[in-house]
Amino acid sequence: MDIFNAAKGLVIALRSQSSTSDERGASAVEYSILVSLIAVVIILGALFLGTSTNDKYVCSKNSIIAKVNQC
Repeated sequence: MDIFNAAKGLVIALRSQSSTSDERGASAVEYSILVSLIAVVIILGALFLGTSTNDKYVCSKNSIIAKVNQC
């Protein structure tokens, strides 16, 4: 969850700076949303690849123990 804390810190830092135009605030929100979406994609990808890789290792282990190609 460090990515979410970093995104939160970015939003807080951008809010604390004084801005003279409304567009700058809109850009900060857009960037924070973008960072959040990228973080979600990375986390979901890591979870999916981790599960898939684990399944392959378990299948390989079971095939070696049973001396049969089950995968």
